[in-house]
Amino acid sequence: MKPKLLQLTFLTVFIGFAQFTNAQYCTPTYSTACGSFNMYVQSFSTTGGFVNITNNNQGCSNNSGYTYYSTLGHTTNPDSVVNFSVSVSPNYAVRVYLWVDYNQDGDFIDTGEQVAYNDNVANNSTWASSFTIPATATSGTTRMRIRTLYYTSVGMHPCNNLPYGESEDYNLTIVNCELVATIDSSQSASCVDAEDGYAHVNVTGGSAVYSYLWSDSVTTALNENLGVGEYIVVVTDTNGCNANDTISIIFEDSIAPLVMVQNIIAYLDSAGSVTINATQIDNGSSDSCGIAQMIISASVFSCDDTLNEVILTVFDVNGNFASDTAIVTITDTIAPSIICAESIEICESVLNLVDATTTDNCQSSVSQISGPLNGDTLMAGSYTSEFLAIDIFGNESSCSVDIMVNPLPVVELGNDSIFCDSIEFTVDAGNDGSSYDWSSGESSQTILVTDSGNYTVTVTDANGCESFSSIHVGLKVCVGIDEVGNPIYMTVYPNPTTNMVNVQIDGFADEVRYDVLDINGKLVQSSNRNGVSASSIEVIDISSFSSGIYILSVKVNDKTYVQRISKM
Repeated sequence: MKPKLLQLTFLTVFIGFAQFTNAQYCTPTYSTACGSFNMYVQSFSTTGGFVNITNNNQGCSNNSGYTYYSTLGHTTNPDSVVNFSVSVSPNYAVRVYLWVDYNQDGDFIDTGEQVAYNDNVANNSTWASSFTIPATATSGTTRMRIRTLYYTSVGMHPCNNLPYGESEDYNLTIVNCELVATIDSSQSASCVDAEDGYAHVNVTGGSAVYSYLWSDSVTTALNENLGVGEYIVVVTDTNGCNANDTISIIFEDSIAPLVMVQNIIAYLDSAGSVTINATQIDNGSSDSCGIAQMIISASVFSCDDTLNEVILTVFDVNGNFASDTAIVTITDTIAPSIICAESIEICESVLNLVDATTTDNCQSSVSQISGPLNGDTLMAGSYTSEFLAIDIFGNESSCSVDIMVNPLPVVELGNDSIFCDSIEFTVDAGNDGSSYDWSSGESSQTILVTDSGNYTVTVTDANGCESFSSIHVGLKVCVGIDEVGNPIYMTVYPNPTTNMVNVQIDGFADEVRYDVLDINGKLVQSSNRNGVSASSIEVIDISSFSSGIYILSVKVNDKTYVQRISKM
């Protein structure tokens, strides 16, 4: 059979958890329990309040058809909208009515207290609607009632007995929220990535005790260890009223970096240059926000830059900077290059040695430290000359030259001699195996002298060493000047000479005339001598003459003899 029609009694919606002491609410009744025909409120919920209702009871919560959910409620301001949603039984369409006891007099029959209704909510469906709290509503906690009734013409009343359906009461708390939240103090972060800022919220109005919820989940009035960013705080009082404020934490860095330097030694390269960078001078400079850049006042150095003050400037990521000075000592460990002449082989002579040469990445000099020097006359033997190169930093290199000195050939032609022109006279230069260069044009070791004069030979041995020697050979005419009865012989020596010429006449003469002429035949000196005896010698002084060739003319009796004289 069909179920009996139900009259919907009113449902009190009550938010907050206080029980009323000054109002007695009627208990709505039903002729048939709500569970018998599955005519009940499956769920009821609200949104838009400080506190909202969510009740998913999914059935008849009380066999009488009425339940007061004293622990469920909706909290809101006057003149605010309450959104609600009602899901009904799965088997039958129903009528749904909603009342609020705004004046808190214990009933729901005053003008304006029926706030919403729907006379045809399909079975197993949801009706969503809303109502507005009057601006004049009394503050405090009252009830809100919802009733369902099987679709019938029976009138709906908040308290009457109905055939089929269910009634539910909830609390409704109306508060005048005068809560104000203000962030009254804050501190910026010291760096863009630092977390040392803070913000504090101050609360006025509302009903203490307050609860706090920041956007980063902090639940106290003071929010510390904040980095750069935006933070929102929501404050809720005991009535569920909310207030919020927002703070942006920025960063402010005015602290310059801490600059730490160290003195360094930099070594020159093979080109005499060295380049340093800021990290070599830095000794752990730091900044709370981070270092962006380090620069130095000088970075390239040469041989002349031995001791330098270099300024290190450190910039942090926020543009603050500071400087300090380090000492950069430039040094060199590259030894100079030195090149000596090749080993040499010479003859006994004055040494002419090529100096060593040096190159260096910086300035260097070379000196001889041992062995024979240029200008020394070396006798036969072995010698070593050592050279040292040193640069301006004291680096050294050395090299040496071996010297082999060969002896000169010994050439002895003998003493000046006078021979008769009828005798063959041979001059021997010695030194077998050598080459010979005679002043007479000959090139043999020995020559045959056929004329009076000076004979010079240059001897070159197998080592290329040369020596020379000279001899004066005088050939006297072994046929007399006067061949009849009383012959006379004449010898002139030395020739060549430097000062004096001796003229020896062997025999007797009444008168002798001595004339000296220059090469052009001009008479430059003349003398006479009477009564020449056997082997007498006349000394002719030509020391004042210029070097050159002169003619000696000697007239003995009526004969004249001529001899060339070489003045050295």
